[in-house]
Amino acid sequence: MSEATAGGDSRVRRIDRYTKTTALMQGGPFNQRLTACRMVLLSDPPAGCSGVEVRGFADPMRLPGARRLRNGVIQTDTVRLVGTWDGYALSLTEPPVRATPPQARPDPVAAPATPGALAAQQRLVADMRELRRQGVLIMQCAPDGDTISVLVPVADDQIVATLTRRYGPVLVSAWLERA
Repeated sequence: MSEATAGGDSRVRRIDRYTKTTALMQGGPFNQRLTACRMVLLSDPPAGCSGVEVRGFADPMRLPGARRLRNGVIQTDTVRLVGTWDGYALSLTEPPVRATPPQARPDPVAAPATPGALAAQQRLVADMRELRRQGVLIMQCAPDGDTISVLVPVADDQIVATLTRRYGPVLVSAWLERA
């Protein structure tokens, strides 16, 4: 995961390419769009996953290791995705290829949350739909001392500045990596 802090002048441009190695899911009881999975629901079979929408592949059953689970969810083996991020979805620029799952890294242990960080996190959670409409997908947020750790697909300076302005001290990490 890469991290960003306020400053500099980088911006996500349509030509920037990003990558992620993960499984994909689509369909099922929630009629989920094709999604690069960050977290998979623990039901058996899985009912879906959270992550980012993936565009640019018409038939997910043609992806490496694709199988339809008994609840209708299509799940793939771990694949390497490469594409562009528009604030809403990863648009593929290369076909997905089978890949080795990445090594899991534990999240760092957070410091006890201060009342200010808890209040800021509550405001951020309340604002998530509005942030999403603005192209800021919050994948995870948690207080860490007097800051809020926030995971977004791409952490450009504009997103970091927006989150800092609205919620105070933030540590913003990106889930997608530069290709």
